[in-house]
Amino acid sequence: MAPRRRAAVLAAALLNVLPACSKSHDHGHEHAHEGEHAGAAEEEVPSLAITRWTERYELFVELPVPMSGKPVPYHAHVTRLSDFGAVTQGTFRVRFKTPASTAGEATQVGVKRPGIFVFEAPAPAAGTYSLEMSYEHEGQVDVFDCGRVTVADRPVAPGGEQAGGAITFLKESQWRIPFGTAWAQERLMAREIELAADVEPAAKDQLTVGAPTGGRFFHNPKLALAEGMQIKKGDVLGTIAPTVAGDDYSRLQSAVEEARLASEQTQREIARVEPLVKQGLLPERRLTDLRNELETQTARLKSAGGRLGRVDSPGGAGGLSIKSTIDGLISQVVVPNGEPVDAGAPLVRIGGTQHLWVRARFVAKPASLLVDPSPVALRLSSGERVPLDGLGA
Repeated sequence: MAPRRRAAVLAAALLNVLPACSKSHDHGHEHAHEGEHAGAAEEEVPSLAITRWTERYELFVELPVPMSGKPVPYHAHVTRLSDFGAVTQGTFRVRFKTPASTAGEATQVGVKRPGIFVFEAPAPAAGTYSLEMSYEHEGQVDVFDCGRVTVADRPVAPGGEQAGGAITFLKESQWRIPFGTAWAQERLMAREIELAADVEPAAKDQLTVGAPTGGRFFHNPKLALAEGMQIKKGDVLGTIAPTVAGDDYSRLQSAVEEARLASEQTQREIARVEPLVKQGLLPERRLTDLRNELETQTARLKSAGGRLGRVDSPGGAGGLSIKSTIDGLISQVVVPNGEPVDAGAPLVRIGGTQHLWVRARFVAKPASLLVDPSPVALRLSSGERVPLDGLGA
């Protein structure tokens, strides 16, 4: 990316608006004020063109240089800044003000054409005044400070034509098409290079869940593991049903049978001894020892049965639970449901969402294009642009 530079940016629609309706070019004026200047002198008259703004409206007004005692024709163009459309109603006022009072005032109610207030009013006595104009609509008044203006006591000689021609962009034309104006602002200018990239979890936020022992990996049916699934810390991803083959499997079955037989034998012995203890023929200690032995054998039987059940049961019910130790998204399900795995084999890969890496690979570029580069934004496959300034990238 090229070095950042600062430059003033001006909306193109604002260019040449001011000279567009200057009376010095009235022969090319599109709205020509048909019938509005009946009886006016044919000779060219020096004119004023003023553009001002409030928070809600833009004013462009043109008028000849005021002469004491003579009518001043006004052509005021009022534009809404909310949609840059022409106003269609309202009241327009002009005031020539001195520090102490108002020397002259004119009011026009309603527009002649959309956006344009056309009227005449006599100029005050010769002198210099503060020219104030206002637009009122629905009880709200917007005041435009149009600066200082001099009222002459004799005709003013027209000034010379400016060198070069102007490209006119009249208000009537602007109102018919989408346009807008904006204040000049300082903005960053930099060349952007768009590169294809992959987004992946940072290394410290990646987790590979492995098999603690050999067996078959059964997915948790309540989750239906799939890439992109949100996982929370402690969620059970599935179970490992250990596989035992040959003699090992037989040994598990034998252990269950031995524990079961020993437990049954002790229960029978307790049933035989208990009446003798009640009759006083045997000490009570003998019965207590037998009951303790039965509890031990019952625990051995439960344990042996559980080990055998984890191997025999379909779906891995009762197997070794496999849990996630981080919050994140499943990036890969390595082992399909029910597939056999070896001890230590990867089962599921999870990526955290707290820290992400953006990895881009591209053909070498000229060094001049990569001076002091910085990441600006990501453009997702949906077209959405994600600025990186606020993400601490």
